[in-house]
Amino acid sequence: MIASKDRESAKQAESHPNFLSKRNLGPFAAPSPLPDDAAHARAAQAEEIAAHVKTLPLDEQALFLLGDTSTGRAFARLAKAMIASKEREAAKQAESHPNFLSKRI
Repeated sequence: MIASKDRESAKQAESHPNFLSKRNLGPFAAPSPLPDDAAHARAAQAEEIAAHVKTLPLDEQALFLLGDTSTGRAFARLAKAMIASKEREAAKQAESHPNFLSKRI
């Protein structure tokens, strides 16, 4: 009895107007192209995102681009270490040397 109900529902589906699906239409069921304004909106959004990413510090860029994954977190730690190293180098160059004052005399 269940099999006969399945056959009846299959026959009803075949006679239904929405029976023309991608499976039955094959290559003629390709999606229509996007309108020009949609493509332009996507391009504008991509430009905005790229501009935003450029303003982020390196560690946040890594997390933004790679997500909160183990790889993203590893790159963020690497970026933080690079930033700290640059700050230490800048501090070493800016610190005054003890011999600096003795040479002025």
